[in-house]
Amino acid sequence: MVRPKETKPRTGEYITYNEYRALLNEAYKNNNTYRNNRDTTLIQCLWETGLRIGDVINLNLNKIDFNENVIKLIPKKTQRQRTVVEIPIGRELANKIRTLNALTGRKDGKIFELSYSQARIIVRDYGRKMGLGKIVHPHMFRHGIATYMLNEKNVYLETISKILGHKSVVTTANLYVTVTLDKKREALGVK
Repeated sequence: MVRPKETKPRTGEYITYNEYRALLNEAYKNNNTYRNNRDTTLIQCLWETGLRIGDVINLNLNKIDFNENVIKLIPKKTQRQRTVVEIPIGRELANKIRTLNALTGRKDGKIFELSYSQARIIVRDYGRKMGLGKIVHPHMFRHGIATYMLNEKNVYLETISKILGHKSVVTTANLYVTVTLDKKREALGVK
């Protein structure tokens, strides 16, 4: 017998906007200029772009249009479709990326000198310092920004789907749409 696909959201854990801000503030406390810049840029890039960690640590300067403050890349997971995703970034993050590149002095344009494991350890350690009560990992930022955009900023699901590079809006809906009893009451105007 073939069972239908599970339709309830399956995002697992994510970090909230306040947790993201707390992690970022903790990273700013680092007195080492290089580590401070690297870690804050990493955390900010994970949250603001919603990219997977593999795409973030392999991000190259030639994928960023600094005039428009847009990252243009083909996410690793969707490379077979060759679909370019354009992700706007804030001026602050764009400046952080330039500064980090200047600090590393890399000629190849690669922004982060990190492996997946190193990036995971960085965010995990900041999560521990903050005492968040959960083991923070890079993918939690992706789930966090998507949940934040949907629930707090009321961004259209189609827009979130495009930002995340999902092939279908159904994928995004299955991952992030939850209708709580409170939301139902609010929609119906009942207490």
